Amino acid sequence: MSLVRAAATAEPLDVVVYGGTVAGIAAAVQAARQGASVVLLEPGPALGGMTAGGLGAADVGDKRAVGGLAREFFGRVHAHYRDPRAWRHETRADYLPRHPLNVGEATGLHWFFEPHLASRILNDLLREAGVSHRTGREANREHGETLNGVRSLPPERTAGLDPFVVPGKPASGLLPGVAPARPDPWARPTPGCRPTPSACA
Repeated sequence: MSLVRAAATAEPLDVVVYGGTVAGIAAAVQAARQGASVVLLEPGPALGGMTAGGLGAADVGDKRAVGGLAREFFGRVHAHYRDPRAWRHETRADYLPRHPLNVGEATGLHWFFEPHLASRILNDLLREAGVSHRTGREANREHGETLNGVRSLPPERTAGLDPFVVPGKPASGLLPGVAPARPDPWARPTPGCRPTPSACA
């Protein structure tokens, strides 16, 4: 399922949430459920933060204190795992006796989950509450931008800065905090480029 769903809009919005972690998603969904027009922006490649990125174990103390959207999320996890088709490596009947703290049968909550399930549930919540969202960077041409993203300084803006321990001597090594490559992960490196103030501009 693609996480990039909504195009940019020129319409005014009530709420803009920056950051597609679970907290950002919860803020956006709750605002939408209360009638606000909402857009959620995430600069990274995916939504859900650590929850959808592999941390599938919830740290829960007093389970009675879990409410709101968090309780809804864990309820949807529980509903998913009640389906026998969700179990590929073992059965639910085998899992429950060995992990009684991971599942609250009386409350209908399941505290451990697979990342792909978390991602799907979070996307479902956004879609059902009508929250537009976008992940990653848009192309410069989409909004006519020319100065967005990471930019390398042109030679005339470096004021003679030298990245080497001994100025002008690459063999002396780079100063602390200076990376040997461009900082922009989308930029194609110049063949044979050496880390000097002007060679990679």
